[in-house]
Amino acid sequence: MPRAFTIALLAAVLAGLALAPGALATGDLTVGPGGTPAAGKVVSTGSGPLAFSIPAGCAGLNAYVEVASDVQYDPDGTLYGALTVERFGVTDTGNGLYEGTASGDWLQTPGTYYWQLDGMGACDAAGADLWVGPVTSIVVRSATVAPPPTDVPDQTVPLTLSQAQAAVPLAIKKARHRIARQLKRACTHAGAGDVATVTCTSTWNDKVQYAYTGTFTLVLDDTGDIVTRFDGRRATLKCLKQRRRIGTKKCYRTQHFDATI
Repeated sequence: MPRAFTIALLAAVLAGLALAPGALATGDLTVGPGGTPAAGKVVSTGSGPLAFSIPAGCAGLNAYVEVASDVQYDPDGTLYGALTVERFGVTDTGNGLYEGTASGDWLQTPGTYYWQLDGMGACDAAGADLWVGPVTSIVVRSATVAPPPTDVPDQTVPLTLSQAQAAVPLAIKKARHRIARQLKRACTHAGAGDVATVTCTSTWNDKVQYAYTGTFTLVLDDTGDIVTRFDGRRATLKCLKQRRRIGTKKCYRTQHFDATI
């Protein structure tokens, strides 16, 4: 076979592989303020379908909202399919404002849920095919009505251990811009009577460059946001691999970061 023909054939095969279906490029989808439901919104069982109105930084996407029972991710950065409780289409009503309605059974089941906007299309010159938005929490509570309190002093809203555990991967993704892999965390309330502060000892890696170990301190502030602080160490995965037989202590460096969820 002539050498020129061989080179041309190889180039055609490589071009076909580059365009093969499933090889999607993924980009971060910016979601603006003012959308509904707001982060941490509380809805009651029996309140019926829930309207979503989401301003995004990209118009014209074939977009969906995924709702999941926990914060875990598929390889493409979307919420883990096995934990998804509803997926529904949203329509761009103009200038990137996506609207749709959730009506799944999860709205009748008390618990903390998480939703994410994602869609297919071209947003900018980056050339991504799949655009993935941030994860936002929503709480469903029982519609049971309690009798009105009489002269009860203000009480601190508790930060539950399950909320803290779910907030840890969100804080990592927001601060480090990478998904936590092989994440392990153990959470406890900070002290007797302190129901608004939780500490979580955590280990994870980003599968690309670093491994982390340390402690998150999570505080529920007056606005309902969870303020997080990580104090610990990180090491390059390369160093850990090279020194695993002789000790990895020298691989680690002090690491701190903050994020508000």
